[in-house]
Amino acid sequence: NLGPTSKRAGNFHFSDGATMDSGKALKKAFDKKIELVRISNGIEWRIVDLKSKDKRATRLRHVTDARMGLFGSRFTIFGLSSLVAVRFCWVAGFQSSPVAAMEEVRSTTAWVATHSSHVTVDFTGIEKVAENMKNSLPKVEWDFEGIHYFDNGPLTVQYLLVLDTLNFCFWPDEEMSYDHLASGLKVTLESDKSAFDADRLQKYSGPQLRKMLNWSRPLPLEDERVRLLHEVGLELERSFEGKASKLVESCDNSAAKLVALMTRHFPGFRDHTVYKGHQIFLYKRAQIFAADLWGAFKGEGYGDFEDISSITIFADYIVPAVLQQLGVLRYRSSLDNTIKKNTEIVSGSEEEVELRACSVYAVEKMKELISKKTGKQVLSVELDLWLWAFGIQCPSLQHHRTLSVYY
Repeated sequence: NLGPTSKRAGNFHFSDGATMDSGKALKKAFDKKIELVRISNGIEWRIVDLKSKDKRATRLRHVTDARMGLFGSRFTIFGLSSLVAVRFCWVAGFQSSPVAAMEEVRSTTAWVATHSSHVTVDFTGIEKVAENMKNSLPKVEWDFEGIHYFDNGPLTVQYLLVLDTLNFCFWPDEEMSYDHLASGLKVTLESDKSAFDADRLQKYSGPQLRKMLNWSRPLPLEDERVRLLHEVGLELERSFEGKASKLVESCDNSAAKLVALMTRHFPGFRDHTVYKGHQIFLYKRAQIFAADLWGAFKGEGYGDFEDISSITIFADYIVPAVLQQLGVLRYRSSLDNTIKKNTEIVSGSEEEVELRACSVYAVEKMKELISKKTGKQVLSVELDLWLWAFGIQCPSLQHHRTLSVYY
């Protein structure tokens, strides 16, 4: 029943920029298969030609239903005939603001922290850290190790998007690290300026990616890394003229809007999960892309975001371990033993979600307290840089181990 949908929808916004009154659009689409997909920033309508040989339509055709969080039901409408394919369109009436997307991160991680079974946020620990930091707020340069590519232009934006597409799960190979990834991609781009062109991103294989990083053996989750490169290359070509800079330019100097665009266009950046029946949003790699732009361009040009304060920390492996060492997080003994034994923690498990979500919540509280004590605005991005730098300089630090494409 599309009645309630059509009443709230307003106009359809098609991928080619055209608009159509919702009633006319529904009438025109009557003989087609219509799929509605709820994602974090609105409803995506996919009107698919069942007879088309177009690869994108063929791929969408295999999606037979979609869970609609907004309506709490599953449905797909099938028509008897289909002659025309429309890629996809957005229903303007359902689009939420970019700020709402970031508030989802804060509110849902706070919910986890207040219902956590395995991880506890220690407010006494937060108070101690804030007191120690109030007179000498740590400043960490974004590229303090000099491992990143930077030319102050669009190519840097392309580099950072590729970097953050691949920036996850290094721990299965003890010798592989973020530094290898960042510096390897830097060397590649310095020797071949077209290496990260959108059409080439869609063609890389695992062995080619290894060669790019000067790595002699299979990378952790190599197939997933290749798949995500292909995904990013295809969507850049389809929606942003192949250029990550066009993606950034479309966000109107808003980090929150950039995160919303990232999660809308690139499924691999939709970092969310379900915890005790509640959907939890983290968006680690989407947020870190905005932060990397801000850090690389020093808040100017492609890194000029008026709302960089909307970004939270980036919940990964290192930050929870550092927060535990600082006395900000406390683990249940069973979880502590699991981490000490280097036993893998399943992605989406209560323990894994709590480690990440409680880290976000704790640093938000830390930020608020430090800002109150100093009378100065403190950014979560700055605290994350400091925590991460602290962590990587502590070889004995033990972190949790989870196989995930999100971090």
